Amino acid sequence: MKARKETGFTLVELTLVAATVVVLAAFAYPSYKQHLLRTRRADCESTLMSAAALMERKHSVANKYTSTGLTLPAKCPQEGTKKFYTVTLTSTDSTFTFTATPEGTQTADKCGTLSLKHTGVKGTTGGSVSGCW
Repeated sequence: MKARKETGFTLVELTLVAATVVVLAAFAYPSYKQHLLRTRRADCESTLMSAAALMERKHSVANKYTSTGLTLPAKCPQEGTKKFYTVTLTSTDSTFTFTATPEGTQTADKCGTLSLKHTGVKGTTGGSVSGCW
């Protein structure tokens, strides 16, 4: 009688593959989470810059910073149902400040609350401005 050749994987081989996948996932997942935080922050920074441009255009017409007649964003991202930042406007006739406060999972972002003033000065409550904007 001829001996049959066994095919397939051994338990040791499967264990090694599973361990490799776990180790790779342990390194990849935190990096992925940081990427999501940075991407959402960048989207909100763009929203703040667009809103500031609207306020500047309104100022050039009315000679004061007023949101009357403007549709300003209340959240970031502007589309969709998920909200990662709440956007607020504080303004007088001669100044304005947009503030984006993180919500939900975005509160884990090191930069914290983002702000943009009428002078173009950018701010954060967390990390350095150069690292966050």
